[in-house]
Amino acid sequence: MSISAPLLFVKKYFDSLRHAYYMRYEWEKMARRFRWIAPPSRPSIHDIANYHSALRETSPLKKILILGATPELRIIAGNFSNNVTVADFSLGMFKAVSHFVPYDIQSKEEKIIINWLKLPSQLPNYSYDAVLGDLVIRQLPMNLMEEFLKAVYLMLRPGGVFITRTNILNILWKNKNPQKIILDGAEDYYTKQISSAASTALFRLYDHCTDPETRALNVDLVNEAFKQAIKEAPTASIKEGVNLLWKDIGKPRASWTQADKYTLESIAKKYFDIKAKYFAGDYPDSQFIPMYAFCVRGRI
Repeated sequence: MSISAPLLFVKKYFDSLRHAYYMRYEWEKMARRFRWIAPPSRPSIHDIANYHSALRETSPLKKILILGATPELRIIAGNFSNNVTVADFSLGMFKAVSHFVPYDIQSKEEKIIINWLKLPSQLPNYSYDAVLGDLVIRQLPMNLMEEFLKAVYLMLRPGGVFITRTNILNILWKNKNPQKIILDGAEDYYTKQISSAASTALFRLYDHCTDPETRALNVDLVNEAFKQAIKEAPTASIKEGVNLLWKDIGKPRASWTQADKYTLESIAKKYFDIKAKYFAGDYPDSQFIPMYAFCVRGRI
């Protein structure tokens, strides 16, 4: 049965409110463990080099907008421009990562707490030379993805670029054992080693627990996989690692979407041309976490 236009509007409105709530709550929770988060959940050395390469291809760079408080992006942007706006859902995230960003970089920033879908109504349109955001697209439910990309489009001047790393659904993990995926990354998390094992495990687990039709993450499947992994943990330390991983960053954001390449690029091409695509090579599965440089379509 089809849904009427007024009901679709109401559903989209409440999805937007729910998304804003989860983003504030979940990121403030994650902020407490930020120092132990490793690539691919944060940009790697290769990713940082790719962001630099993409920005060097953009001129001029008088104004840059960053979506999220990611320290690596803020340092990069501060080296290219003296006029940087940093927009995040969470005050807690700003506080948690402040000591990762040098003072001279922060002195160039205007920090704002905002729902990214509201950017066009609260910031000057067509005024930024570049918008940067690391893993931001996955933080939106599929039915808000086009609204988000349009909001970014409205921020950019003619010739401006949206540079973002995003994960693409890897259906190969659908048939893997989810408990083994978790256990492979849990021991490193328990010992707090700076390793990509735990972050990679989560990316693979979310691929496994994503509905292949809707691309929505099934939260119940994720939680059940962690419960079973706790039962199957071979040692007390690994069991504790599973518990920590689940408590800190394993319980997923209900709005997360694991987009496939075709859907993402089809929606993006309504507003952007794909100027370039970059891949890191210094963490597992990097071929499924490309960095896009999207150039504004129709206003070059």
